[in-house]
Amino acid sequence: KFVQELQTTFNSSFWELYLNALFTDYGFDFDWSHTAPDFHLKHKAGEFIVEATTANAADGKAKEWEKDPTTALESLKDMEFGPLNKEAMIRISNALLGKLRAYRDKYQKLDHVKGKPFVVAIAPFEQPNFQYQYDRPIRAVLFDHYVDEDAYLKNPSAYPNGPEGVSLGFVEKANGASVPLGIFLDDQWAEISAVVFSCVATWGKVDVLCRDPKIKGVVNSTWASKPHGRPVQRTGYRG
Repeated sequence: KFVQELQTTFNSSFWELYLNALFTDYGFDFDWSHTAPDFHLKHKAGEFIVEATTANAADGKAKEWEKDPTTALESLKDMEFGPLNKEAMIRISNALLGKLRAYRDKYQKLDHVKGKPFVVAIAPFEQPNFQYQYDRPIRAVLFDHYVDEDAYLKNPSAYPNGPEGVSLGFVEKANGASVPLGIFLDDQWAEISAVVFSCVATWGKVDVLCRDPKIKGVVNSTWASKPHGRPVQRTGYRG
């Protein structure tokens, strides 16, 4: 599977490898006696099931790798996060809904799944520059809490503690259909016990892990600072 898919779809397989490393680092034990869902994990606190998925580009939309790396940084100077975050909300919600349906249709009938928490681990690869969404879209999808960075960037002095959160209720697709937000605010998605999310499982992480001393690099990142989440820039050097 990995020999084939790493050469074709890549991101979904890479995400599973990333999760495997994560769960190993946390000290979980793996039960590989079943082919699905993706992970059956054991810990002294109990067992749980994890199904991995990725948010991918909609038909006709640009793929995440379809960008010009020579102009990538220049394009970020005046970038508005609203359109990127909206597209991410739609695609993340679609991917999560697919796994909810898979659980209801087949996974819940499996003996090794019955009675165990069902967790969906999702990574977004739905558009160029997906890594800049931070946790804004996933918080909106799960809790209808959207942090409006555009409002902050246009007038930082109005938000001394960083960008504030607002309720959107829903986002609208290009065809006019509404995608509801806040799926964890009631019991409609009760079968999903938790969601694991990261938008920074990227090829860049593979690059900076390289141990060749001749290969050097710069890592620029933005972090939320305590106590309110005000954005802070960081720069690291490799090699």
